[in-house]
Amino acid sequence: MEKDPANPENTEAFSSAGGQHDEEEPLLITDDMLVHEENEEKKETRIDFEKGISYLPRLTFILILLNILVFGWELHSGALKDEKSIVAAGALEKHKVIEEKQVWRLVTPMFLHANVNHIIGNCTSLYVLGFACEHALGAGQLLTAYFISGITGSLVSLALGSKPSVGASGAIFGLMGVMFVFFR
Repeated sequence: MEKDPANPENTEAFSSAGGQHDEEEPLLITDDMLVHEENEEKKETRIDFEKGISYLPRLTFILILLNILVFGWELHSGALKDEKSIVAAGALEKHKVIEEKQVWRLVTPMFLHANVNHIIGNCTSLYVLGFACEHALGAGQLLTAYFISGITGSLVSLALGSKPSVGASGAIFGLMGVMFVFFR
């Protein structure tokens, strides 16, 4: 141990390894270091996502209701009877879109479903994701995201699939992607 070179009169031990006293001096706390309650509110930068939230978002509810009404029509009309019936109801089929130029079939599958489990799963997912999207982004952007994603899902299904397809899964996966980007 050596003497402190800055203060030769000080006889306290000085560590040559760290260059500091073995015993630390107490830290002087000043008023500007303290957090006062009135300053605490001014420093808050978080956004309260739940503020003003509606548990029955209007557009999400309309999309779910539309899916349920179309499914009721499918049951009543016999559209779920066989493949030919579901294609006649508006299912996405490569031949109909590409060769017969029925481009409206890129949209209709978003509202058609194959069975009860399919409609329940899609409507549940739509409620959760639509609820978050509508609150975070607004109804207009939710509708835009829903249709762009649904049409994109239909195009992917055309490119990769050979059988007729139905369901809102493409639109729902798109909403999931929107929420992933929003909450990252």
